[in-house]
Amino acid sequence: MTFQAINMEVTKSVQVNGETTREKIGTVVIHVPVVHDLVSEAVQSTLEGKLAYTDDGLPVYEKDEHNWLQSAIYAQVKAQARNKLVSKTATLKDGASIATDWAGLTAESSGGGAIHLQLVREIKGLFSSWVASLGKSQGAQAKITGAFNDLNVLKSADKVSKDKILGYLADFIDTLTEENQVKYNKYLTKVAETATADEIEADDF
Repeated sequence: MTFQAINMEVTKSVQVNGETTREKIGTVVIHVPVVHDLVSEAVQSTLEGKLAYTDDGLPVYEKDEHNWLQSAIYAQVKAQARNKLVSKTATLKDGASIATDWAGLTAESSGGGAIHLQLVREIKGLFSSWVASLGKSQGAQAKITGAFNDLNVLKSADKVSKDKILGYLADFIDTLTEENQVKYNKYLTKVAETATADEIEADDF
């Protein structure tokens, strides 16, 4: 299985003369699986007799659907890599490593199959019940639980909303027994990591 090594730029938002721009703060090497190893009918395009590649170094395919799939894979690999970096740096968090193969990539998304899915359902139910006990309006409850239940929603939230979710998360964890903190740690950690990750902006894709 071929994984393409790609240099991913890490950037942060900075204010220059009153305008927000993106400033490069470093690079990290990520490893992206290529489409023609996944889809047998995918054919790489050629240009002047040579195989064609994007500016990032990934293959260009003859069919639009294969290029779309390659772009989606690339975006997901970059997102997973960014979540492992210390905020506003190109430095990996302690103990973190960037996946270089399918085992590493899928371990972060599959989460251990049916048992993991059951644990996720349980912790979402516990969190929803706890939020309902706070006396918030129905709209506020829906917003809080929506961000907790759907990490894509949380990932796209602004910093103020993420900080609020982190506060609710910390208060909720304090209500759990040590046993349940360990039992549901994987999902609780993913929520915390998503809430502390930098926003993914358009120029990051």
